[in-house]
Amino acid sequence: PGEDRALAAGFLLSEGVVRRADDIGAVEHCRHPDRPDGHNVVDVYLLGESRAALDAMLADRRNVLTNSSCGLCGRLTIDSLKTRASPLPVAWTMTAEVAARLPDGLRERQRVFDGTGGLHAAGLFTPDGACDAFAEDVGRHNAVDKVIGAMLIDDRLPLAGYALAVSG
Repeated sequence: PGEDRALAAGFLLSEGVVRRADDIGAVEHCRHPDRPDGHNVVDVYLLGESRAALDAMLADRRNVLTNSSCGLCGRLTIDSLKTRASPLPVAWTMTAEVAARLPDGLRERQRVFDGTGGLHAAGLFTPDGACDAFAEDVGRHNAVDKVIGAMLIDDRLPLAGYALAVSG
């Protein structure tokens, strides 16, 4: 529920369609006059290299709709799962005590889960355990995409200073 713009941006980043905030011109809810029910449709306008490379990238994939499944769905080969991202340098540590508190830090933010009992969560935490970004969704992968997408939209990548915690 909600955070559709962040979900779309995060999905495009995780799928390799975009690499940085500058690759996205806009992410907007559909406002087509003939589609008053289009509130659950998001239009993404790509810029630069991402726009030019889109057709070639899509040629290597099956046509799929995004869903709450794992990252293997929609891939033609296992090799296509290889990341194109460089490893992030990690210049910090997190104590075992802080790491052990992360699941509780997620759970205390899950307002929709409180009412439904059926949503996953993802959060970005600083080395001292502060939650800097959080999202809920039916799919764990979608919750991660929402968190990453929000950071992308805010031009806060890379995320080398954070630990990602997910519900499970």
